[in-house]
Amino acid sequence: MFEELKQIREAALRQLEEAVSSEELNELSTSVLGRGGKLTAILRTMGKLSAEERAEMGKRANLVKQELAERFEERRAALAELAEQRRIEREAIDVTLPGVRKAAGTGALNPLTLVYREIRDALVGLGFTTFEGPEVEYDEYNFTLLNLPPDHPARDMQDTFYINDKVLLRTHTSPCEARALKSLDLPFRLVIPGRCFRVDEPDASHSPVFMQMEGLVVDRNVSLADLKGTIDSFVKAVFG
Repeated sequence: MFEELKQIREAALRQLEEAVSSEELNELSTSVLGRGGKLTAILRTMGKLSAEERAEMGKRANLVKQELAERFEERRAALAELAEQRRIEREAIDVTLPGVRKAAGTGALNPLTLVYREIRDALVGLGFTTFEGPEVEYDEYNFTLLNLPPDHPARDMQDTFYINDKVLLRTHTSPCEARALKSLDLPFRLVIPGRCFRVDEPDASHSPVFMQMEGLVVDRNVSLADLKGTIDSFVKAVFG
């Protein structure tokens, strides 16, 4: 029995050094020191020994149990430190390395582009077609053909970037409506997006450059009910 205790100790120490994970260590600890472990099993057979041998066996078994418990804790701490070191090495960043240049085409779309496409796709799904016009526009299309003659008060409300008396940066996308009516065959359903420009001091809610989008439908038998249904479908498509 003393020889068996010696073999259990030596085998446990050998397997302890070979354990490479906390899982293996826990399994080994259970198989040796647990309630159903080898050391516990040999202690249960001490009743076969004489009183003198039982005392000696108990003393040796306790020493082996204490030694193994300490070695298990040391090994467990060593494995934890090794795991932490490997994590640090795996996550380490060498700041002296040159930067990694991203491949062409790996950028992201501008938020305005994303919103524009979402709105456009919702209206295209309702049968609309995209129509665009120039950002540098004639005064005639920007104002006059939209029933805004030179003395109209709405012109005073829209501080305009004039290039000369007849040419300007459009203040809205509505000039495209005049262009569509003069150039397209009827009927049509248009969604008109684009940048617009007005003299304005930039702040949290104002910008001299902004995006606008409008719709234009020209057809027979079109009513406010069609407008309401279009807005309802559009809002649900974009906002859920």
